[in-house]
Amino acid sequence: MRMQNSKLFYHFAFKPIKLTEERKKLEKQFKDIDKDIALTRSATQLPKLLERIRVTAFDKLIELAATMTKMDIRLLIYEYPYPKEKAETRRKINKILSTRYTSLVGRTAWELFQHDISDVFLQELIRDSFKRESDSFIGIKEEFIPFFDKAMKNSSGIIDGFIPFLVKRKTKSELLFKECKIKKDSILEHSMLKKMFLGGLQEDFIINRDGEEFVSKSLEKFSKDEYKLILKVYLEARGFEEFHPSILHDATKFRLGDPREQEEEWDFLSEKALIQVKRWVIQKNLIEIFASDSDNNRFNYWKRFIKYMDDVELIKNPKVAFIYFKDFVVVEFGNIGAAYFYHKNGFERFIAPVKNSRQFRISRSNSAKEDMLKERVPEKNGTPLFINKLDHRGQIWKRRFDEQMQKYLNSVKE
Repeated sequence: MRMQNSKLFYHFAFKPIKLTEERKKLEKQFKDIDKDIALTRSATQLPKLLERIRVTAFDKLIELAATMTKMDIRLLIYEYPYPKEKAETRRKINKILSTRYTSLVGRTAWELFQHDISDVFLQELIRDSFKRESDSFIGIKEEFIPFFDKAMKNSSGIIDGFIPFLVKRKTKSELLFKECKIKKDSILEHSMLKKMFLGGLQEDFIINRDGEEFVSKSLEKFSKDEYKLILKVYLEARGFEEFHPSILHDATKFRLGDPREQEEEWDFLSEKALIQVKRWVIQKNLIEIFASDSDNNRFNYWKRFIKYMDDVELIKNPKVAFIYFKDFVVVEFGNIGAAYFYHKNGFERFIAPVKNSRQFRISRSNSAKEDMLKERVPEKNGTPLFINKLDHRGQIWKRRFDEQMQKYLNSVKE
């Protein structure tokens, strides 16, 4: 009888995941021990080592480097970058580390760069490290090597060299940073994000690539001054209808405040851009007041006139909007009914103060509150007040509104 091997015996491939994890733990453990030993000896050995370097002529450094132990080299890189030493000594240290180069030098230099982006000698060491390792520098993938190469050759600095790559690459920023060994929340990441946004937020590419949420959360990391610089680039390039909701919500709600009330926080913008931000706030208020409409007809109608509006003021309970134009004010209610048109001076004198009156505040009836905002007298105490009342019923309500709006925008007849 023939045995059915397929049912009795199972083929498997052994993948030593646990063993690999343990190996990595041990490597890290002994790497840390190695560093600890070097740093322990630092207090006694480093001053002597630095003195030998100081007194050695530059053309004799290769000979000096040859006499140094592996521990000496580790000590030099672990204690890098020696900001208190003279420029000549620091150049000598770089020369020695270059002469006795190992991948530890490149890895440590890149690690230091995460939190020290302005040291020119550190950048010089990183450039030399990349030149020596190139294909294997800090374990980056082959596809990123050309971009590292361009960054290292950039005359303005390594970070500036990365920006064109970060601005134009289709890969998401988070993945790019991870692949390029740029640590999350490091000074290096902060600087690259800032320059990436300054160089690319004129267009939607970065937002579409990384997502609106990523950009919004990243902007939270910047100081107010940095934030304003980036926001200026973003806002000056767009009209209010092109703004992204979460970016503008954070700006107007949390970071800078409502530009209609805290205009001084927005003085970094041109007058044209500030007008666009105010219009976005007006549009947001229109969306809110008409949120309960199932067909969006009222919102779609009024948004056509946003560029003519001075402001839209909301009352939360009941939902009411005061839509201010140059010479008149329209009062719209959350519940679909009629819109009331008033002369601006009369409205500001007799209707607007009602919302702060005691009678309005203590009333428990929303319909009673709404009635307090509905006046039908053409004139009050010699001041023009009521203009018209238009409802939203029927198929041609928009045509009726258009006829009246055209007349009102041109000149309001008393």
